[in-house]
Amino acid sequence: MNTCLYFSARVARRFLPLASLPKPWREKLPGLRPNLGELRQDGIWHIYRKNVPVPPDQWVEGRSVLEIGTGRTNGSCYMLVAHGARHAVSFEPFRPLDSGRDAKQLADVSTACKWDETALSARVSRVTTIGVLPDEAFDTVLSLAVLEHVTDMTLLANDLWRVLKPGGVMLHIVDYRDHFFRYPYHHLLWSDKTWERWLDPGDLPRWRISDHVSFFTKRGFSTRILKSSVIESEFVKIESRIHPSLKSRYDKHDLKTAYGSIWAEKPA
Repeated sequence: MNTCLYFSARVARRFLPLASLPKPWREKLPGLRPNLGELRQDGIWHIYRKNVPVPPDQWVEGRSVLEIGTGRTNGSCYMLVAHGARHAVSFEPFRPLDSGRDAKQLADVSTACKWDETALSARVSRVTTIGVLPDEAFDTVLSLAVLEHVTDMTLLANDLWRVLKPGGVMLHIVDYRDHFFRYPYHHLLWSDKTWERWLDPGDLPRWRISDHVSFFTKRGFSTRILKSSVIESEFVKIESRIHPSLKSRYDKHDLKTAYGSIWAEKPA
């Protein structure tokens, strides 16, 4: 993609009031697609189950689970309870609940998993701030495509440490791509100053997987990378143009990691 065109499109994405565009237009724009949980409540459950490195009784069965960044529905939390969680809390600070879509997901999970809707709903709750949650209340914390948008990772790491029980576990699946135009690495071409002033949509601080590991490790979690995937064919197209400040800050594999999954445990 032409760099000038990319820059211009990014500036437009950064400053234009896109919310005023007709909905059919907005939904075609990259970076504005609804998250997976809003489309399919079972999709996130299957991703978590595929990535978790321990048996179900060590992360979901009989456990109290906090999922962060759930979007406009609680569907993935209904799935967690339907598959054994004692209680699931949906934490979403930015997107209001879509009650109609949420009700449909609750009904779908209840039917598919043979759960009474009222009983299932009673085991799921929703909060807009972690501050209202009690200390050491959760056995498990989960997130999918959330951490790449969190600007203050130190604050989040501290909050998760507080609410997680000793011996508790976390799985974070992170999308390190550009989130725009389906060009996964173009956000690495710019200095921090240019990115933050002109191109950042407001919630893409360009963390790499080593940053997230560092934040959790510094807070005291035992942290490891489960998986880091790259898109080699796309990375080679821009590798020579990556901004020098990023090349000095990260190694090559860190820069080209497009998707990653991180496992963290709070010592017992």
